[in-house]
Amino acid sequence: YDGQFSGPFTVSKVEFMPGAVAYHLHSFSAHVLRTPDQYWVGPLLAKGATATIGYVEEPYLEGTINVAAFFADFTALGFSFGEAAYAAQPSISWQTTVVGDPLYRPFGRKNPADHFGKRLQELHGELLARKSKLIEWSHLQVVNLNLEQGYSVSDMIGYLEQEPTTRKSAVLQEKLGDIFYSRGKLADAIDAYGKALKLEMTPQQRIRVMLGQAELLALYTKRQQALDMYQEFLKEFTNYPALLSLYQKMLPLAQDLNQTTEVVRIEKEIERLSPHPEK
Repeated sequence: YDGQFSGPFTVSKVEFMPGAVAYHLHSFSAHVLRTPDQYWVGPLLAKGATATIGYVEEPYLEGTINVAAFFADFTALGFSFGEAAYAAQPSISWQTTVVGDPLYRPFGRKNPADHFGKRLQELHGELLARKSKLIEWSHLQVVNLNLEQGYSVSDMIGYLEQEPTTRKSAVLQEKLGDIFYSRGKLADAIDAYGKALKLEMTPQQRIRVMLGQAELLALYTKRQQALDMYQEFLKEFTNYPALLSLYQKMLPLAQDLNQTTEVVRIEKEIERLSPHPEK
């Protein structure tokens, strides 16, 4: 609950997907609209969100939108953005403002009686026909929905391994690694993450996968490779905000490897980055 945009939204480039709808719950998230650096609504739009909802004045909690209802109407029921935003408000008042094309309707369907799954299949087919790179996200959705509906993990591993898109998709290789890790198959997870790191990916995904790979290597007692991964990460992401935690993970690795010089260097960095009590 932060009044000013913060966290990952402060970096120069935020990785919103095309058509993203963003929302942050705060009493004054839309207190000023036409600004890229105050409150939330303006910055979210400036960073690439397609639409958002905010509050120009205190609506109190009971006056804020029902987020679950909004996303259910917008996705599963195929409402337009304007319809979903309107239906999600417990009462209509001047405090709430809806910003974006009210006719935006990515999950709309010609026959309202059609099941949501049919629309997802149609979208999947459209992406395939266009040979769009976004098809990787549709495959990811297939896996996530099937896992949620009780399909076996083995079936989903097979789906990803047999799908040609996986071989050239960092998104799907990462998912494969996540599944292997959840089943305790560390060697397979390390292999999948390694393949992902050789493919094109966004900076935020690279941060996530590199750190995940380093932790896995450490768990698998590949200490030197884990330490090398952390060192490579530090070279690539010099402005990473949680450097202290990284050095704290690197220290026992260097100690186990008897790398005295590296231990001394890491200890100095930990000392430099650690908060010190005021005298």
